[in-house]
Amino acid sequence: MSECLERAGDLYVSNRIRREVISRLFLIIFFVLQIAAFIVFLFSCVVTLSDAQGALIFIFSLPVIALLLSLSWAIARKMGNGGSLERWPKLSASCLVLFFVFSWIPGLNVVPDAFLDLVGKSFQLALGKTPYVYFKERNSFAQLLDRELGKQPNRVDLGLLGVSFAWDHVCVFGPYTNNAQAREVLHIDWNIEERSEIGHSDSINSLVFLFEGKVSTVIDLRRAIADFKSVDRCWDRRQAAFQVTHDPNNRTIFN
Repeated sequence: MSECLERAGDLYVSNRIRREVISRLFLIIFFVLQIAAFIVFLFSCVVTLSDAQGALIFIFSLPVIALLLSLSWAIARKMGNGGSLERWPKLSASCLVLFFVFSWIPGLNVVPDAFLDLVGKSFQLALGKTPYVYFKERNSFAQLLDRELGKQPNRVDLGLLGVSFAWDHVCVFGPYTNNAQAREVLHIDWNIEERSEIGHSDSINSLVFLFEGKVSTVIDLRRAIADFKSVDRCWDRRQAAFQVTHDPNNRTIFN
């Protein structure tokens, strides 16, 4: 009889320990989901501050946030803590809804604006730059070019750079190119001196990107970063690939 009671006691203790372990595991998962939802929301706010069209990120992030909060709520119900944990996902969802509702109401939109301003200042305090400046520099043509050279140091294909603008041709102009010279190469009536410093500088090359016969973007690329052996000519996007060499001064040359 005593042996049976001892086994029953051991089984009870074992089951209790297992329940406690499972409960703690669920609790950890619950908080991980809550924190993940908050991080996704903060990331979306940072992206919103980084670009004029950045708010479109919420189209993709909101379903993710909703899923994370739903899972955390389901886990809270599974744990059955008298509704104390269930209130957290509901409170988070309510704050999220109010954030977007207030954004559309004049006078009340100062609340989400103040929160975004706080996010921007915190980002700047941590990295020393605003989200707009940070992502602009990170995604600048020079940075994209540098990353591409890091992957393929002997060859660079401009068509593979992840630029944010559309283009199908690129024309490269050397130092001191004037309007007449640019028009002769581009075959369009366009003033390069209004969009580039190429007319009075020998330290840059001007890359004029075209899309469907119109100028899409102009980038002044410092020759210290990369110089072009052939200038005052255009390439189709599929042909805008160059072999990379270095001159005696270790300057990068695109051939």
